[in-house]
Amino acid sequence: MSVEYCSAGQSNDCAHWISGVADLWRTTADVQANWASVLSNLEGNNNNAAAATSGHYNDPDMLVLGLPGITSVEAQSQFSAFAIACAPMLLSLDITKPLPDELLKIITNTEVLAIGQDDGRVQGVRVSPEGQTECWARPLAGGRSLGVLLLNKADADASNITCTWEELGIPEGQQVTVRNLITHVNLPSASGTITAYNVTAHGTFLFKLSW
Repeated sequence: MSVEYCSAGQSNDCAHWISGVADLWRTTADVQANWASVLSNLEGNNNNAAAATSGHYNDPDMLVLGLPGITSVEAQSQFSAFAIACAPMLLSLDITKPLPDELLKIITNTEVLAIGQDDGRVQGVRVSPEGQTECWARPLAGGRSLGVLLLNKADADASNITCTWEELGIPEGQQVTVRNLITHVNLPSASGTITAYNVTAHGTFLFKLSW
């Protein structure tokens, strides 16, 4: 048995090869329970987004939420990012022991899980320039809604993170409804841009935009 890995420079070639022989494959090295490793694996997985299609999934390794070295903010961010990336949500926890309420709240959020299990099965990707604050988006089944992740990768709080309709591929001037999937709150409708305010270090907002 031979093992091959897809690097960022050959992602498109690998997409045609690997999706023809497998349903699920690792795109990254083993994740470690720290923020730098979580970001590294998210980036590596994004490089191979073209390989993911309906029934064929990129796997950036397991969720590390609940493990020492990961804060609750980072746990929410990784869980939300995996939903956008259509990644397998594999936990590494001893579920024979009671889990903290804060962790249970994250992993049982049905609205976030619904983004991860959307029937469209299209992997979300970064749509803004790479940087300390980024916008990621995933088209959802039906074609008139998006999962949108606004992510603060930095060690310092971000005053705000904005994503434009041009970046999201939404028609110019289109009015959308906005749902905060983490807090389960409907927000005022938006047109042109979507903004997350006062995003804490390593934090994220996850929205569903519909029109």
